[in-house]
Amino acid sequence: MLNGAHSVGRFDVAGAGAVKSMRIALSANFVKPGRVGGVEQAFYNLALGLLDCGADVTIVAATPSRLPEAARSSLISQGAKIEYVGGLENRFLAEEYFAASCRGGFDATIFPNYYLPLATNSRLGKKIVIIHDLQHLHYPNNFSLKKKLWLRYNLARSLNGSDAVVCISDATHRDIQTHYTGLNSPLVTIHNAVDWSRFDVAPGDRAEGFDGPYILSVAHHFPHKNLETLISATAKLARNFPNLRLVLVGQASTKLGSGNYTGELKAIINELGVDDIVKFTGHIDDATLGSLYRSASVFCFPSLFEGFGLPPVEAMGLGTSTIVSDIAALREVTLGRAKYVSDPLSVDEWVEQIHAVLSGPRSLVGSTSIAETIREAYSRRAIAEKYLELIHALVVR
Repeated sequence: MLNGAHSVGRFDVAGAGAVKSMRIALSANFVKPGRVGGVEQAFYNLALGLLDCGADVTIVAATPSRLPEAARSSLISQGAKIEYVGGLENRFLAEEYFAASCRGGFDATIFPNYYLPLATNSRLGKKIVIIHDLQHLHYPNNFSLKKKLWLRYNLARSLNGSDAVVCISDATHRDIQTHYTGLNSPLVTIHNAVDWSRFDVAPGDRAEGFDGPYILSVAHHFPHKNLETLISATAKLARNFPNLRLVLVGQASTKLGSGNYTGELKAIINELGVDDIVKFTGHIDDATLGSLYRSASVFCFPSLFEGFGLPPVEAMGLGTSTIVSDIAALREVTLGRAKYVSDPLSVDEWVEQIHAVLSGPRSLVGSTSIAETIREAYSRRAIAEKYLELIHALVVR
């Protein structure tokens, strides 16, 4: 064991002080701006965190379209190098081209979204793949047959051919161990980083059109997000809180290839007669989202399945009262500091929990101390240091 070491996954690794500056590549070929939600944001946060720690970071993308201008400018201003390779729009062909043609001589290359290239190249350094969840096994209807077969094949490859696999939560770590046996690649849990600075707005600013009390939820429109239960709970609460609104932020299902779940939600809204109190915003900019988080009466996340669950962590870090489904990943990433609904499908339990927040003091769930704890745990530097420790262990072993 190295001096001052502690255990991470199946490694004994040195503390952050022993980690030298490293050359690290991060593949951005999976990014479809505004389409991959928390995975895309976690990627930017990790890259910025590594730069904060003094690492030599190269962002690899096939074409400029993979990186939005704002993200690209932010990364470059912090010292990242941007390398465009291949010019291929297909994500997987771009990954293979990069892996085969890489001449950078990196200490490690991080593939942030499941895929380990087939091509081998020692110049990539240690190959680290991030796996977010096994949604395709738990909610197969969210995926085409082709996508499910691809995920099964590729995940098996990643779990056996990588130098390390990072799971974004212990919940995902356990899930992988349950469904896959005899793995060759070590599994390591490292949570996602969160960058609250992206939500900065002028003090007192409030998103236009949201002047009254409102419940906020942030989720892409997948069926397992269970938004219909929250809509039904809001309809009941509106009888006692006549000015209450529900604000739903997130991409519509038609833009995600997940059927017509958005249409189903609108049908429920129409049936309950709450068209005037439920607002869909679609994808919004960071400053507007930050304003919505801060001004919300309560943030609710009724999801039935998560690998991590970024929105409730963001809400808590901004001091917003937060209620989530009591599922393993959400209890883990909220550090046991949120309010929890034991049966996420129970409309009455959501009504009870939300009513307690709306009728009580604003600090009932959200607080400055909780926000500080969350911000410290998920700061981009703290998370990046764990990656650097992992890479150091891989390089020296």
